This record gives sequence, structure tokens and C-alpha cells, in this order.
Amino acid sequence: MEANKKSEQKISFTASLSRPLEDIFYLSKAEIARKGWENDFHGNETLKKRNWRSLHRPHLAQRQEEKMTMKRKRGVGSWIGSRELNGIEKRVWHIETLEEQLLDMHEKHVKNTQAEEYETESLKGLQNKIDAADLALRRLKEEAILAYSVHKQNSEIRKIADEIEDHERRVSAFAGYRVMNLLRIIER
Repeated sequence: MEANKKSEQKISFTASLSRPLEDIFYLSKAEIARKGWENDFHGNETLKKRNWRSLHRPHLAQRQEEKMTMKRKRGVGSWIGSRELNGIEKRVWHIETLEEQLLDMHEKHVKNTQAEEYETESLKGLQNKIDAADLALRRLKEEAILAYSVHKQNSEIRKIADEIEDHERRVSAFAGYRVMNLLRIIER
């Protein structure tokens, strides 16, 4: 029965490990007696300290392990104290913040660059359309000049043909059919 009571006390004692550090450390002797921990503390200061350490050793060990992990993570030796470590942590946080800002600025630059590239591509497309229209206009002007030249030459050919017909009429009117045959023979 007494062994059963002691195991219940130990179970309740270990269940209280999750209590905050200050609550356990500042308990009065009456509270300790009321909770059934008097056998664990015995009123002796060294036992209290030993029991407190055994209670909180996992938490302290965890905090020490976190500090050592931070030191190893940062590549810092064991000679640095908590103040220096806090200063380093602040600087690391500041550097990480600056890196995030740099990444944000880089992303904005990339977006702006992409927007500029898109605008440049659209301007190039418009410029290509303008160049194609300008080339078509030049071709049309050249075609118009050539058409005018062809029209002018055709009118000159008609004029010459009309003059030939006019001369033929005059010759036929002057000499008649025989002169025309003579002219054809000469042409051959």
C-alpha cells in the first residue's frame, strides 16, 4: 500500500513537469505538503535544488541544445556568450531581412524587365508592320510610276501608229493602189 502511494506521488510529480518553472520553484512548504511532494523535497535546500534540476533538466538541456544548435548553425565557437549570441542572432535576422528585400527587389526588377521586354516586343511588332506598310507604299508608288510610264509609251505608240495611218492615207490618196504595192515591195 505504501509502495502504491509512493508510485502515485511519483506519477503526480512527473505529471507536474509540464508546469512553468516559476510555479514549481516558488511553491511554499505547505503547498508541497498538500500536493504530496514532501517526501521528494524534505525541506532540505540541496535536495530542493537537486529535485528542481532533475525536474527541469530536460527543459534546460533542450534550451542548451538549442543554443548549441544555433552556434553550430552559425559556425560560432563555444566561447561566445548569450549576449554576443543574441547580437549575432539580431544581425542574422537583419541580414535575412535584407536578403528578403533583395529578393523582392529582384522579383520586381524581373517583372519590370518582363514588362519592358513585352513592350519592346510589341513595339518591334508595330515597327515591323510600319516597315511592311512603308514597303508596300513604295512598291505602289513604283508601280504607279511604271504604269504612268507604260501609259505614256502606249500613247506615244498610238500617236506614231496614227501618224503612220495618216501617211498611208495620204500616199493612197495621192498615187493609189500601185504606189502602195510598190512601197510594200520596197519594205520586203
